[in-house]
Amino acid sequence: MLDIQIDGANKLREMAIQLRRADKEHLGKELGKAIKRAAEPTLHDLRDAARAIKTSGVRKAGAKHPFVKVMPAKGTRAKIAESVTANVSVLAENPRVQFRTGRGLPPELKVMPRKFDSPQWRHPVMGNRDVWVSQRSDPWFFEPIKNNLKTFRAEIDVALDNTREMLERG
Repeated sequence: MLDIQIDGANKLREMAIQLRRADKEHLGKELGKAIKRAAEPTLHDLRDAARAIKTSGVRKAGAKHPFVKVMPAKGTRAKIAESVTANVSVLAENPRVQFRTGRGLPPELKVMPRKFDSPQWRHPVMGNRDVWVSQRSDPWFFEPIKNNLKTFRAEIDVALDNTREMLERG
């Protein structure tokens, strides 16, 4: 799991402490909803990236015949895309926003989001554990997060400022 620290993370932590002290849990819930809304574009981009994961086989040195059998799609990328979620925790001891994938996937697909995010990985051919091949894929998970980080930070700052104003008003 990548842990990206936001410059304003201390502001979020301080706000959580102030909300708990002031017993203003309803403001914390509103802040959580605002941050969840701010996470939606990133979540959408992550799901699009999962649907567009590109892979290619790696030929063994000296292989005479390439593997050319066309296999029907099994919907793995769509299942991974549906498993991507954003979790927001505002009032916790360590407030955070997490983008996760893999929950709700069948057991045989649990490792696929991480494999698809690796530059190269190995797998058995058609489930035959005696024959293994290498596969390449382009990383898909962290790029949409990095691309949206600046906007996401700005939206969180706005949400924090709005919550601070409501807290100061009482």
